Amino acid sequence: YSTKILAIVGKYSFEIMALQFTVFKIFDVLYGKINGISFSQYSRFPFAFDDLFGVYIILGVGIPVLIGFICEQVKMRISRWLFH
Repeated sequence: YSTKILAIVGKYSFEIMALQFTVFKIFDVLYGKINGISFSQYSRFPFAFDDLFGVYIILGVGIPVLIGFICEQVKMRISRWLFH
């Protein structure tokens, strides 16, 4: 399974690089709002909550990969629809 996971991460590496900080900050705001944490905490870079490092890794890789996969599927279906 590890080689498949690494292949997928490699395939969507551009999406990961482009979206990871956006995902981090969206998570920071959502987590902060839910837990009533001061807005000034969100400005820490690259992420605000050090104790949630594992969550950042999973979200920072998982969500961009999911977005890349969905975009790829949409493009494929549109091209099939247009050229078939």
